This record gives sequence, C-alpha cells and structure tokens, in this order.
Amino acid sequence: MKNCIVFILSIVLFSGSFSLAQDAGIPGADFNPNAAPYAFVQDVGEDVLSTLTWTSLATSVPISRSCIAYINVGGNDYIYHFGGGAGAQLSEVRRYDVAANTWTNTGFAPIPSGMSAAAAVTIGDKIYIFGGENAAGLGRTYMYDPVANTWTTKANMLTPVTDALVVKLVTEDYVYVIAGGNGLFGTVVSNAVQLYNVATNTYTAATSYPVSVAMLGGGILNYTIIAAGGWTGTTGQPAAYKGVIDPTNLANITWTPIPNYPGTGVTRMGSHHVTFGSLPSAAGVFFSGGAVNGATYTGGTYLYNYCTDAWETLTPSLSQPRSNFRGSGSGNNVVHLVAGWIGSAVGTHDRATLTGIAGNCYIPIPVELAAFSATVSNGDVMLNWQTITETNNKGFEIQRSSEDGFTSVGYVDGSGTTTEIQNYSFVDRRVNPGEYYYRLKQIDFDGTIAYSDEILAEVTPPALFALNQNFPNPFNPSTTIRFQVAVESDITLKVFNVLGQEVANVLNSKIEAGFHEVLFDASGLNSGVYFYQLQARGVDGKDYNSTKKMLLTK
Repeated sequence: MKNCIVFILSIVLFSGSFSLAQDAGIPGADFNPNAAPYAFVQDVGEDVLSTLTWTSLATSVPISRSCIAYINVGGNDYIYHFGGGAGAQLSEVRRYDVAANTWTNTGFAPIPSGMSAAAAVTIGDKIYIFGGENAAGLGRTYMYDPVANTWTTKANMLTPVTDALVVKLVTEDYVYVIAGGNGLFGTVVSNAVQLYNVATNTYTAATSYPVSVAMLGGGILNYTIIAAGGWTGTTGQPAAYKGVIDPTNLANITWTPIPNYPGTGVTRMGSHHVTFGSLPSAAGVFFSGGAVNGATYTGGTYLYNYCTDAWETLTPSLSQPRSNFRGSGSGNNVVHLVAGWIGSAVGTHDRATLTGIAGNCYIPIPVELAAFSATVSNGDVMLNWQTITETNNKGFEIQRSSEDGFTSVGYVDGSGTTTEIQNYSFVDRRVNPGEYYYRLKQIDFDGTIAYSDEILAEVTPPALFALNQNFPNPFNPSTTIRFQVAVESDITLKVFNVLGQEVANVLNSKIEAGFHEVLFDASGLNSGVYFYQLQARGVDGKDYNSTKKMLLTK
C-alpha cells in the first residue's frame, strides 16, 4: 500500500497554541483566558478570602529603597538583601537564613556599584539586579552567583531607569523591566517595557506600559502581568493594568485596564505573586504598604485574584506602615517584606502568610503544545508534535486507545526548560488495521502529569500480499522480516540454504489481514547466503508465494 496520510491535526488556541490539560479531574481544565503554559480554570466555588497572618522576623539593617530575592542554595532557603539608600547608594549585601531566622551582614562580595531603588529576581541558581540610581547612571544589570559569591556585569538597559517593576517569565529565560524613573521623586518617568533575554544578555523593546510611571508594584503568573500604582513624576496614581504576553512573540503584550488599586495612588509598595493550596490552586498578586502620593505611609494590603479577576482587601494590614521596600517569596502563599522607610530607615522584616484565597483556578502545566499530528504508512503510525515552550518537562509517554482504555506504546524524552520551539516524533510500528486514538501523557520532573487532546489514526488493511526485504541485511545474528497480508490466511515462513535445504521454520500460523513482522535469529547457522520464503493461502482461496535472499555474516 502506498503512503496514505489519514489524519493531521493542528489546533490553534490561546494566541497560536494550546496547552496540555492537567489531570486534575476538573471539567474545563483546558480553559485558559490568560494564555499558556499555565492554565486557569474558571472554577471559583464558594471559598472566600480568610485572614492574613503576619509574623515579625529577625530584622535586617535599617535601609530604604533596597531590594530582596528569595533563593534556594544547596537545599537551604535564603533571602538576599541588596543595596539601598536614599542619599548615598549602597553596595552592601546581606543574607537571611529562612530556617534559622538569622541575618548575616558580612562576608558577601559587594555590588559592583551602589544600587538604590533597584529590583532583584531569582533566575535558576543566580540572582539578577535591575536598575539602581547613582552618579554613574541608571539602567544597570548585574548577576550575582551566591555559591561563588561573585558578581558579573551584564548589558545596560535600552531605556536607563530605576524604580521599575521587574518580573521574570515562568520559563526563567526572560525578564520584563516595566516603566521606571530616575530615582527619588524625580520628574523623569517612563512607560518603556524592556524584555531581557538571559541567555543572550540582550534587551528588546516590548509593548509600552499604558502610562509613564515609576515606583509601581505588581507580579506575574504564566504570561499574565498585573501592575498597579506608582509615581507619575508629580504624584501617585491608582491605575492598574493586566498585561497578557503573546507566547509566540514575547515582546508583544496586550495591556488592558483593570479596576484601580484599592489603596489609591500608592508608591513603592512591596509585591509578589502568590498561589495557595494543592493543584488546582488559588492564585494572585500580593501588594502591601507603600506611600499614598509618595507622602502618607500606609499598611494597606491587597490581592489581585486571578480566579475572580478582582481586587480583595486583606486583613489585618501591615503593622508598621512604611514604604520604599520590595517583596519576595518562593511563589507559594508566603511573602517576605524587608526594611523600608517611615521618615527614617528601618530594618523591619515581616512575613505575610495567606491562610486562604478564593478560587480554584491555577494549574501549572509545564508544556505548551502547538501541534500534534498522526500519519499512517504501511501499518506504521507516525506521530509528530511541536512545543513552543517547556518548563520542567521530563518527557512524553505515548498512549494508544484499546479495548481496555489507553495503554502506553512508547516514551520520548522532553527538553527540560526551554523557550525554543522543539519538534518530536515517534513511530508506532506494525499496528493492526483499525481506528485508534493517540494522546501524549506529559510528565514533569516532580511527577506532575498532563494529557494532550486525542487524535485519530485509521490503519487500513493492505490491498495486496507482500514480502519485504529483511532488515538489517547483511545481519548478525538476527534480522527482522516484514510482510503484509491482504486477507486472513494460513501463513508459513521458512528459511533455506543455497542447497534448497530447510534450515528454519520461522512461522506456521493463521494470520489476520494486516502488516506483520517476525524476528529471525540465526545464531545456530553459519555465515552465508540464505533464502526466506513466504507462502500464504487466504480465506478467499487465493495463494501467494514469495522468496527473497539474505546474507548472514559472522
């Protein structure tokens, strides 16, 4: 039978792609209003936000306009505290041991230059700092290696700013530097959005933020950014926006207004994304503190809830109203706020623990699948699929439908974490005639699984009998012999030497119509030329005979 393309699927959802659906037993698990690779299931339920618990922890040094980053190093969780300063810009580094509740303020390599009002994010096992105000200029980028205790100077920004909102994409290969200004309460503010490629150490201009502003807060989950508040150059402003990133063009962001920040025109608040509960979980962006119009210190604490798409006021408020600090955490329901300004610098360290969040919508899915197709040829089903991004992807188990449901027919390794397009293929060989559904079971390194949509492949019986050349040939000591049967038949497959003597009876059985193969083991034979012969008598009364030569080399 000639090659026959039976079915090719290329479904496009979510701005040019579709996500694998999490196996969470929830209807509509592939619903995603905010793009992949994170799915948001709109299943809010009856839960309401419960109280917020605050815990006072060991204090850092009194400092204003510093930044922090939460990181795991050698199995231990730490918070690194960088720079700061309202007058002179500082270069000191401090470290908090989360388990021991202690700070270490000495022994760390200083930042190459003083950094104030900068922002820090963890990328893999490194920490990157963006911004900073000093006489040397704005817009710097530095990388800190906590293990080596060394700094590396990276590319400067296209638009030099400090006091920007800085968020990392879930793939960890890209960072967005959003808006910003020239520090303190300067009148120079920007609406530039700068996309930093960690791998290439380059900046690209992305879709501008809707307003020119500095000192704003916000966070990111999946490809959805929430940003709010900030300084216009003359006063605070309450406007808030949702930015949805196009996963096929990361510089393309669709910004839409959301309700104003409940704390009004707040500047320099602490913020970070949060999730809550087992999957699917609640999710949102946490905001706390800051200064209203840059003047009145506040302890107001709020959450933008991804599941309800609305603001919520959290209680109790931050006990020490203050501004000029940053928030950080590991992305669960805990956020740390360190240091700040109350008219003078403080080293207060507060931990916010969200004890409940309304909703049930957040499902991390490590792979964004762009296409999945099946092609049938001579009884082989060839599967091809493509991913746009992958996060923590161990691999794919290929499953085929049967009377007992889906069964595994193979496995292909994934690419771990990448934002590059990846192409995969798998061949399911010698499949009996019939209609089959195939799906991909994607497996994360932590055991999380997700399933693709199912695609259909129809394997039709061959129109003719045929005996194929063995492979490999020459061989030692075994080879595969393939043949196709047009109708159910009594089959014999024998091997002869050059004298015409039978040396092996490989097959003697009734065989159904379809594509078949057998493995011939010639371990007991000497090197030389042999002939294999197929004889078939079909249920239709017709006979078929074919003989081919093969070479055994030992």
